Amino acid sequence: MASTPAPTDELVLRELAGIAEISAAAALISAVFGATDGEPVPADLMMGIALSGGYVGGAFLGGRLVGVAVGFGEIAAPGAPSASPSMHSHVAAVSTAARGRRVGRSLKLHQRDWALDRGIGAIEWTFDPLVRRNAFVNLSLLGATGVRYLPNLYGEIPDALNAGQESDRVLVRWDLTSPRAAAAAVGDLSEPVVTDDEIATASLPPGIDRDTPAAPHPHRERDTDDTPAPGPPPRTPQRHLCGTPADIEHLLRSDPDAARGWRAAQRAVLQPAIDGGAHLTGITRTGWYVLEESA
Repeated sequence: MASTPAPTDELVLRELAGIAEISAAAALISAVFGATDGEPVPADLMMGIALSGGYVGGAFLGGRLVGVAVGFGEIAAPGAPSASPSMHSHVAAVSTAARGRRVGRSLKLHQRDWALDRGIGAIEWTFDPLVRRNAFVNLSLLGATGVRYLPNLYGEIPDALNAGQESDRVLVRWDLTSPRAAAAAVGDLSEPVVTDDEIATASLPPGIDRDTPAAPHPHRERDTDDTPAPGPPPRTPQRHLCGTPADIEHLLRSDPDAARGWRAAQRAVLQPAIDGGAHLTGITRTGWYVLEESA
């Protein structure tokens, strides 16, 4: 009798089909988010999204489902200017065992290809700005841009990890054919560079260590073009830095009050900066967000 070949570790990305796979996806999402009160994204809802032409994708390692992403079309508000079709990616989750293998990035790139095949030009989603690894994937690996700060978007989330915490989110927009997205798709997007001088001169809120600050530091880029311009001089872009905790999930378990302090300190930086026109354009591996104002 021939033996069954051992499953390989090759990552397989595809749309999910049938109630068994979609139920497994719902269970994975619940496990990743530590849900204690029902499924965050029920299987019947995902089935409805798939049937209506939405995206329900999965990542498999060795034949085992290790990642899920779900998205659906956006409908413009009455009277809003027409734009190219876009999609809202409602949830993406990767099992703990598969982290560090770029499953999340690969799943989002599969979602990008799926969207482009259907004439969709942009994908938007939200993420918790305190979660450094998610921010790095979204901004510095995929080339999305943070465009809105949404305080306590979902209210208190009833799961074991976030009980008693507010659910601030950043809305990112991924323009799928932009130079940043195209570079990210082939691995050519670099993380931003933050200098020691920028960090050393950043002002810090009380109780935040300089190694992981959550305070803004305006940094005006030096203009290297000495040619006089007619009329008023052009406004040069300005950068702001904002830090993140090294491991917010550990902090939520070990010191919920400190986690709440981080939320308040980060909100005090990000919300006014983004409301004032700055965008989140990247984050370093050491946890420094870079916000850039338009020229």
